[in-house]
Amino acid sequence: MWDLIPPRASWRAVDIIFGLLLALLVPMALRAEAPRVVAAGFTVSDLDAEVALFTETLGFEKVWEKEVLGAEYERLTGVFGARMRVARLRLGSEEVELTEFLTPRGRPIPVDSKSYDRWFQHIAIVVSDMDAAYARLRAAKVRHVSTAPQLLPAWNPNA
Repeated sequence: MWDLIPPRASWRAVDIIFGLLLALLVPMALRAEAPRVVAAGFTVSDLDAEVALFTETLGFEKVWEKEVLGAEYERLTGVFGARMRVARLRLGSEEVELTEFLTPRGRPIPVDSKSYDRWFQHIAIVVSDMDAAYARLRAAKVRHVSTAPQLLPAWNPNA
C-alpha cells in the first residue's frame, strides 16, 4: 500500500508552482483595499421602540425595514430557524442596522451589565453642542450607562 504514494521528489514541480503562485498572489492581496464598513449592527429586543429612539430622539432617518428568514440568514447568524426584522437607519453618511430576532427570541441583557463588559456594543455620535445633546437625551428619558457625557480626548485633535 505504501508503494502507491509517489516519493516526495516527484512533487517538487508542484511545490515550485505553488510557491510562485503565493509569491504573486500575496503581494496583490496585501495591496488590495480593505472593504468599507457598511453599517454598525446591533441586536435589539424591540425594533419599533429602537427605531423610534434613533429617529425621533437622535435624528436618524429610516432608510428601509424588512423581515428576513431562510437558510442564508441562518448561516449568516449561526441561528437555526432565524426569522428577523431588520431596519437600516442613517445619520449623515453613517448607517446603523438594527435587528430584532422574532424566532428564536433572545435573552435579555443581564441586569448587572456594565458598559465596559467585553460583549457590550456601542457607537459614538459626534455632536457640536454636548450640553444640548445631553439635554435632549434627558428629556427623552433615555437610560444612561455612563455617569455623564463622554468627551473625545483633548490630546486627539483629529478625532
